[in-house]
Amino acid sequence: MAEGWAFLEDAVTALAKERDLSPEDALKAIRDDLEHGRRDSEAICWEDKEAVFLLPHEPVYLPVGDSREFQPLSPGFWITTGIQEAAGRAEVSAKEVISGSYRYQPIRVSALREQVADHTPTVQEKEPQATNRGRHLKSATVRCWIEIVDIAASRDGLPDDREELMSHMVDFNDMLEKPVGRSTLRAMVAAVYERPNPRR
Repeated sequence: MAEGWAFLEDAVTALAKERDLSPEDALKAIRDDLEHGRRDSEAICWEDKEAVFLLPHEPVYLPVGDSREFQPLSPGFWITTGIQEAAGRAEVSAKEVISGSYRYQPIRVSALREQVADHTPTVQEKEPQATNRGRHLKSATVRCWIEIVDIAASRDGLPDDREELMSHMVDFNDMLEKPVGRSTLRAMVAAVYERPNPRR
């Protein structure tokens, strides 16, 4: 395994010990790092069924054929999985992710970026690093996905009526410095509702 990388289960155990966290809180912290591009991740993908619906704009890279090789998972993969998990359609543990028709196991993650020395800057690192509050800037698409995750994880969850979510996302998107196009927003909302085992 490359230097600085660890299997997700081992990384959770180590972080829990280092910060005196519960395993659940350690896993949550690592997932937050993955969603915000502070860590990289990769997994072996196992196909459980013949078909899977992939959300647009945030691709998940699947192995070709039956190679069973580790493949990179984008920050958007973790955001998408968070949406599905909040809606009860995905399961995430320190050992595996079951999402749609695929099982990602085993999973390994890199060390935090500031802990990795002498590495080539990533796309995230080449972009503007922080706002005045010290938070990393994100693309409008990622910020929209995070907003959807926050809604899905809220007490009320995702609204049954997709147009209600669309209306909220239009208002949210309009406040961004570089908003995404209306067609992109509609595709994102459609992807949340038009997938296997939809709410409606």
